[in-house]
Amino acid sequence: MEQDTCHSLKIQHIPDMSFQKIKSIAKNFCRNLPEYVRDELYEQLERGCDLITTEPQLQQYIYSFGNMHEAKLNLAFDNVPKEIFDYKDIAVIDYGCGQAMATMVLADYFKENNYNIENIKSINLIEPSFRVLERAELYAYCLYPQTTKIKTINKFMDDLTKEDLYQEHSLVIHLFSNILDVESFSLEQLADTIKESKYQSELFICVGPYFGEFSERQERFDYFSELLGYKTIFSQYYLKGEWQNNWSCSAKILSNIRPNIEFETLSVSGKIKGFRSGSLTHFEKTGKFYIRAVVEDTNEYGEVKEDIVFLGWKEGARRPQIGDRVQKTRWKSLDDGREGIAYTALCLSEILDETPIERE
Repeated sequence: MEQDTCHSLKIQHIPDMSFQKIKSIAKNFCRNLPEYVRDELYEQLERGCDLITTEPQLQQYIYSFGNMHEAKLNLAFDNVPKEIFDYKDIAVIDYGCGQAMATMVLADYFKENNYNIENIKSINLIEPSFRVLERAELYAYCLYPQTTKIKTINKFMDDLTKEDLYQEHSLVIHLFSNILDVESFSLEQLADTIKESKYQSELFICVGPYFGEFSERQERFDYFSELLGYKTIFSQYYLKGEWQNNWSCSAKILSNIRPNIEFETLSVSGKIKGFRSGSLTHFEKTGKFYIRAVVEDTNEYGEVKEDIVFLGWKEGARRPQIGDRVQKTRWKSLDDGREGIAYTALCLSEILDETPIERE
């Protein structure tokens, strides 16, 4: 861990440390530099892809990219089923962690949403730059309880072994923040190493930029989930201009944990009357796709009503068309009592035995 530096001394003596405070320190440092120096530092970072070697680069990276990483991670965290973060025995593995921004954002998220951060029993930080890894360990040490065991692994991704990833805890959260699109390591080898570890319960949080549907770097991001073979419980893609601050975004959550949900089919008589303007939303839950649609159905009083709904359909089925029937289902979580209504297009003229949670 980084010690005996001005920065480490300052960080260790700031009460209630958070990622917000670390961003503020980086902001103050960079804004006090001449603009041309900031520009030079930014260019040295190669848009966040190069290894960082100096203190000014460490500060510039958080100043330039911290808000973006945080927004993408929080988008994913907001779509993790609540009961998963309530596990009492959690391990975190942060791949290509850099300064541990994903680990820090997770700590802030737990505190801000009243999850018990002491449930996180261990953290593995994986980073090839020793200089950066020392800083990552310092930040994790200051943001997490003393009961959390922090392990650092100074390796490139292709050099990882199943022993590096070993965890004894009941739930392992794998964090991939802006790393899966990096082409310098083998996704196949990484997926094989993870699968060799054979955890009972796993959650994969994967975020990064969105390069467009036919980009090779985007294909890497999506291919990783295929290699792991776990169910996608959330997926969202934004091109530049469609999301915050003109950032692009890919966010995906994979898990082998099945939510404890009961379903009740209310009707299968609804019909699609039209679609809202705009392209198909790239959003998946339990392997299905979604789009905004106008649905006509009869309510409990026998009245014919039209509603604009978030309409899902089965993977492999054709895209819904006007006139297709719609199944209306009530869902309820047996873990936390949440409930709602979900709509599924019956593109293959069949009633589904399971309807995904509607979560906008």
